[in-house]
Amino acid sequence: MGTHQKENQMSEDVLKRLADDARDKNKTITVTFFRHNQKNDKGKTYIWNLHHQFKTFEQMRLKLASDIHGPTGPVQRIYDLAGTKLTSLDEVVDHGIYICCGGDAFSAAGIPHAANPDAAAASQSPAEAQAPHHEEDASEGRVIDKEEIEKMKEEDIQQQKTKTCFFYPAEGQGVKTDKGVSIIINPTRYRTVDQVIAEVRGKVRLVTGVIQVLYDIEGHKLGAVAELKDQGRYICSIQKPFSKSMVPSAALA
Repeated sequence: MGTHQKENQMSEDVLKRLADDARDKNKTITVTFFRHNQKNDKGKTYIWNLHHQFKTFEQMRLKLASDIHGPTGPVQRIYDLAGTKLTSLDEVVDHGIYICCGGDAFSAAGIPHAANPDAAAASQSPAEAQAPHHEEDASEGRVIDKEEIEKMKEEDIQQQKTKTCFFYPAEGQGVKTDKGVSIIINPTRYRTVDQVIAEVRGKVRLVTGVIQVLYDIEGHKLGAVAELKDQGRYICSIQKPFSKSMVPSAALA
């Protein structure tokens, strides 16, 4: 093979690898996290488009820290079943099972039974193996079936779709308008509510201050980009509790 052929082959290999990496990073994955040293923990399963959901590994850890609290506090470190500490989003794989530690050090003995059932069964005494199984309270984590996983994946796909939303200044806080300002929301671009608010501020002006909060017309405060609905109508307000009088008639038409 000539020099040019080798170079072309190498270029094709690089491009293919880059394309495969990009496809993998756009894939929705199912991952389950367990609390360390909680033998009966059933784990918490997430359906994530990982690299769209989080920009960094630290962002994922903070999300888990807000959701999962072990006996030694919120999540500080995350390990796979082999005891390898995770440090990058690229180490999180589809159908992966991971152990969350707070202030405690990881040990194989601290892996919950449900996270590694084969090892748990091997270590059980005959009496333990025959003992009835008790489900843990749903607030402590739960096991989800295949049908629910597929439903969650479909919901995640829907959340990633581009949406057209309409934003109105709250009554008495801005210039009256016969129609809302339409903004196309792409979840891959707007990852947080603060980013959406920053975009809205450039197009909707309040005379009483700066937009700090978004409400739907029912009064629900927007807490996540995923809560935005296609063709949804939202009220822009300063930091003020919602009241029905804030909804302009144009938003109800």
